[in-house]
Amino acid sequence: MKKKKLKINISKLSIGGMERSFLNFLNMSNLSNDYDITVLIGYVTDQKLLKQIPKNINYHIIAKKWNIVGKVRAILYLVFSIIRAKISRNQYDCAIAYSYQHGSLARLTRLESTNNIIFIHTDLLKSRSPKQLKHLIRKTKFNHFSKVICVSDSAAKSFKKIFPNFQGKIFTINNFIDYLDIVQKSKEPVNFQKRTTTLLNVCRHENDKNKKVSRILKAAKRLKDEGNTFEILLIGSGKEDLRYKKYIDANKLSDYVKMLGPKSNPFPYFLQSDAIIISSSYEGYGIVIDEARVLKIPIISTDIGDAKQILSQGYGILCDNSSNGVYEGIKTFLKTPRNYNHNFSAKNFNDRINQKLHEAIYEKSE
Repeated sequence: MKKKKLKINISKLSIGGMERSFLNFLNMSNLSNDYDITVLIGYVTDQKLLKQIPKNINYHIIAKKWNIVGKVRAILYLVFSIIRAKISRNQYDCAIAYSYQHGSLARLTRLESTNNIIFIHTDLLKSRSPKQLKHLIRKTKFNHFSKVICVSDSAAKSFKKIFPNFQGKIFTINNFIDYLDIVQKSKEPVNFQKRTTTLLNVCRHENDKNKKVSRILKAAKRLKDEGNTFEILLIGSGKEDLRYKKYIDANKLSDYVKMLGPKSNPFPYFLQSDAIIISSSYEGYGIVIDEARVLKIPIISTDIGDAKQILSQGYGILCDNSSNGVYEGIKTFLKTPRNYNHNFSAKNFNDRINQKLHEAIYEKSE
């Protein structure tokens, strides 16, 4: 039986949350059983990532380097691809725009198949200002897609608020979790000696407006001043590093907060920790929550993504989305021992994602 044709467009392949989810999508979905899959990638920041693409999936990279020459090449390539797609529409049985912020790839995706889908990896209302959202909508034209896949219920609710009259179909499908890889990597030895109750935060330090690591630092100061004993590990790096370090030094927190820098494998530190802290003001979903559940580590999280829905099942503590909320969440964890839920089947989780994915792709558009 001849396979159907599926095209997936993504702007770049780099070391980031969306791109990591994309590689899991290629490796853990069983779409290749029914589809010949072709992937178009704008550019790649690390060639090693290409080795993670399954051998039975074809891919094409537009620009070898993201410099002036690469950008010009990308513009020309997309212009001609869009013209070609206009002439010979519906070349594929299904086309997916995995990058929700790229207008040209979104347009190309819609032309390549009437069964066109765009993935929304964030909460559109919380992640940008009204002006930024208006620009993104004008550029990407989400409401022109036949189907939209949101990675969390909260992201789907925001999408429905923005487009109450959306004529297509909206699905909530979480990201796959590579649980076998997580467990294997967690066993690698690390040079760390745990000495007290240890909490861990893992995120980029590029934008405190989103990740809000400053909330953790302010909470640490208050908890230290109250005489609590604890240690917080920060894994990540970025332009906010210097500001965080200055705050730690100025408030004599060096015995309480350790900046470990970036780690290609953070999972051994999960096992050294008593809880994972998520202090973000918003997330599309919050993949760290699932990574912690795989390794049976309790979670202290602000009300982001689907955290409320997940933590209500006993996996940790949900706190208010504020600096005081993070403080109260950590304080509750330190002062009030609980029996947390450690029953999480990542295999069943992934099986449900595959089932929903097939339903979304095969279901006819209105």
